[in-house]
Amino acid sequence: MNIELTCGDDRKYLRKLEVYALCFDPRSGTFSMPYCIGDDWLQVMRCPVATVPTQLQFQWARVAIHFEKQADAAAFNAWLVEADEKAREGYRTMRG
Repeated sequence: MNIELTCGDDRKYLRKLEVYALCFDPRSGTFSMPYCIGDDWLQVMRCPVATVPTQLQFQWARVAIHFEKQADAAAFNAWLVEADEKAREGYRTMRG
């Protein structure tokens, strides 16, 4: 899934990255990413970034996410990179 991150306080800020998967719960305003550990395929990493994006647009294989502040976009970007590495490692080493 392709992710594009932008922010309101720096119009030039644009980060593009590709992640295994990304989920969003509109009720709680939180992001998560599925992953597996060994043979347990039902694990979920929840994003610790508390700021909710001001705009969120899901399209086929692409998500555009806009935060008000660059610091929030950068923190979310860092979490995406870390979570994606963990998810890919889990699926690479899964059993079952």
